[in-house]
Amino acid sequence: VSARRIVNVPKRGIGDVTLAKLAGYATASGRTLVECFASGEDAEVGKKAVQSLGELSELLSDLVKMDENGASPASLVTEVLERTGYRDAIKALGGQEAQSRLENIAELVSVASRFAELQDMLSSVALVSDADDLYGIEGKVSLMTIHIAKGLEFEAVFMV
Repeated sequence: VSARRIVNVPKRGIGDVTLAKLAGYATASGRTLVECFASGEDAEVGKKAVQSLGELSELLSDLVKMDENGASPASLVTEVLERTGYRDAIKALGGQEAQSRLENIAELVSVASRFAELQDMLSSVALVSDADDLYGIEGKVSLMTIHIAKGLEFEAVFMV
């Protein structure tokens, strides 16, 4: 997952200017954006952003430790939902779109519970995402592994 996509979801008070400063600091220091979350003060961002980035850095670090200690993917997803307040933020939006998002979150937890290891879950999700990208492409040949093609429907299939 891209650090830029999660840095302010749910809202943490980190805007485009703060993100640009942080990205500039990351480039100048030869580190990744995620590695710089814990050093927001050095990137000269505001106090609220420093606190928010520090909390996000701590969460990511804790998740890595949990995974290394054998935590299930479902417990990792639940930890993210609880510590970030993401589910509550979606509930607060209200309406049909919020309900749809809450159903997606419930499905994510359900899917995560089917896997014992995070790496297995991520590999499976990547394969499904790759397969989803194949639909809607006309006039082109799709080259894929049998594993990705499983369950998909095509007018013609050639195996090499």
